[in-house]
Amino acid sequence: MNFDAFCMYVKEHIHEYLPEDYREYRVRMEDVVKNNVGKLRSFSLKQPGSGSSPVQYMELYYEIYQKGIPLDEILPVIAERQLKLENMKSEITEEVFSILDDFNLVKDRIMIWAVGYTLNREMLNGVPHKVMGDIAATYRIYFGRDGELEMSCLLDDRLMKSYGITLDQLHEIAVNNSMHAMPVEIMGLNAMMREVTGDGKIVLYPDNGMLVATNKQNCHGAAIAFYPDVFEKNGIPIEQYYIAPSSVHEFMLIPKHLITLEGANEMIKEINENYVEADEVLSDLAHEYDPVSRQLVIGGTLERNRTLEVYAIEEPAVLPVSNSPAWGL
Repeated sequence: MNFDAFCMYVKEHIHEYLPEDYREYRVRMEDVVKNNVGKLRSFSLKQPGSGSSPVQYMELYYEIYQKGIPLDEILPVIAERQLKLENMKSEITEEVFSILDDFNLVKDRIMIWAVGYTLNREMLNGVPHKVMGDIAATYRIYFGRDGELEMSCLLDDRLMKSYGITLDQLHEIAVNNSMHAMPVEIMGLNAMMREVTGDGKIVLYPDNGMLVATNKQNCHGAAIAFYPDVFEKNGIPIEQYYIAPSSVHEFMLIPKHLITLEGANEMIKEINENYVEADEVLSDLAHEYDPVSRQLVIGGTLERNRTLEVYAIEEPAVLPVSNSPAWGL
């Protein structure tokens, strides 16, 4: 059974595994574009009169099916998980859809979310964004957390147009909100690891000047790159560092005297491949600070002097990778 046939079978038979009061729910299967991973097939149950529904993705279950697990064991798992997701919905879910179209009610909730530009070109079609190096600023309406669910909504071109604002106005609003709600935090790498692990004695690296730049929440902290003069304001001589986009949550700042550009790119790629979840990868490319434009640019391209108003970057040049362990710090 191919993937499309598998999804159709789920759609036609899932009600057999749901409680009686879900008989009126309509099964929806839609292709959606997700951050970094591209197009996925979403599954949800549409309740009559409701504007929201949690989703699952069929690729995971199809992979299980391909391993030989029978359908009559997979469908109960899909149904059980969907019921749990439905039960996790709360009043905040309804709040999202009740105020979404009212700019005055959402403007203080608009935040910056940083994503990789190269990894998300398809997703960024139809989404307002600004590009800096290989990093794109997108904008989400943030509603906080409800248990395991983080409640936010990606702001698309339709919404921006309905709000009657320009991209520059949207960006300014998001920057101001983000700087207030998610202030920057820059610390030594070992200090960050001690904070994350709770181990006050942990030392992973020698004190060699490596820093981590994120926000106070340590969540979606790569957005701080779009805060104006963020490094200068925090006393960081940023021209002396390679800026390694280690995930959507933070940057690692590596003194240039410790590593070559080629070594930095090799290190970033290895970290992304082995230690970062696929949907949290930001970029495989080290960045540098351009003192003229006062923005980050892809390492080795300072002369191109990119600006925030650019909506597309050139395909990154293939950077040479040293045969020696250049990034062994």
